[in-house]
Amino acid sequence: MLYRDTWAQINLDNLSYNYLSIKKTINKELFCVLKANAYGHGDYQVARTLQQIGCSYVAVSSVDEAMTLRRNGYTNNILILGYVKKENIKLLIEENITMTVTSLLGLIELNDISLEGLKVHIKIDTGMNRFGLKNIQDINSAFTLLKCKNAIIEGIFTHYHSADSIDKTSCERQCKWFYHIVDQLNYKFKWIHTCNSDATLSFLDERSNAVRVGLVLYGVKSIPSEIDVRPVLSLYSKIACIKKVKATETIGYGATYSCDEDEIIATIPIGYGDGFITTNKGRFVSIEGRACQIVGKVCMDLCMIKVPEMYNIGTKVEIIGEFTSVEDMGRQLNVIPYEVLCLLNDRVPRVFMKNNQEIEVINLRVDK
Repeated sequence: MLYRDTWAQINLDNLSYNYLSIKKTINKELFCVLKANAYGHGDYQVARTLQQIGCSYVAVSSVDEAMTLRRNGYTNNILILGYVKKENIKLLIEENITMTVTSLLGLIELNDISLEGLKVHIKIDTGMNRFGLKNIQDINSAFTLLKCKNAIIEGIFTHYHSADSIDKTSCERQCKWFYHIVDQLNYKFKWIHTCNSDATLSFLDERSNAVRVGLVLYGVKSIPSEIDVRPVLSLYSKIACIKKVKATETIGYGATYSCDEDEIIATIPIGYGDGFITTNKGRFVSIEGRACQIVGKVCMDLCMIKVPEMYNIGTKVEIIGEFTSVEDMGRQLNVIPYEVLCLLNDRVPRVFMKNNQEIEVINLRVDK
């Protein structure tokens, strides 16, 4: 239920379209990345939709994200991309959740517990210097330990640090080093994956059989590509108050905006407490296709917009959608598109659409 007239609308048909479009284009398995509540789209609802159309593997950042999916009934494969503590290994085995080997030291910590039945993917650090094993000695040691402990070595992967760059020299260098490691191991991995969304769109890796897609799965591109995807998330609010304001009067905290002439100001219920950050001041939203500027400081729960006429209370305001895309908003705020999506927190209900019909509303502040 919506108690407050601000919501994110999630088009599950577009999500399915994107998955099938990407898979058809690259002809590889897609590991669909559902970190951070599926980039703000709703992790279980996204996972369920993907499972229905054939996705066999999703990836998350942590044990709690994986367990959120399991507790909501998701049964397919889950890869945890981040570090897993020793005390959670038994849970991963019981729940059939795949672990990433992020370092040799982290693996040595597990030497005194059973790893039998634990599925693992080994991460190779080829230059990101975040997670991953860097040299062949450490990787061989990890292999020996995993085999001795009867773990299931299922996959191996790396991560490109500059896949969004036009110059692919660094990707080529990292790719070459990665396969140099793979060849030395002489092991038949079920899954080999190197490409994130940007690399999937712009870099050819003929030897891998899977890719990890996050941002592009949700219909957002940070680099140009001919792969056809459609936006999944739109963001809307409604006018909660509207008034005529005289010339020279000011708007909002600090009186930072002064009306040059008599103006009409509408207030909408979204603010930095929802993840709609203060730097949105001066940007534009849309009412019936007409641009309306955000004026005055963005408040915690509200912001004010200059409108061309006296609309009715309850008039719909588009914040992200046909008028302004996630990519546009990122450029205007000087942030990456990931931040635009992930900033939207659980004060903003998600309304899930399929076949142009509302099928579910999730309001996490209420639906505990």
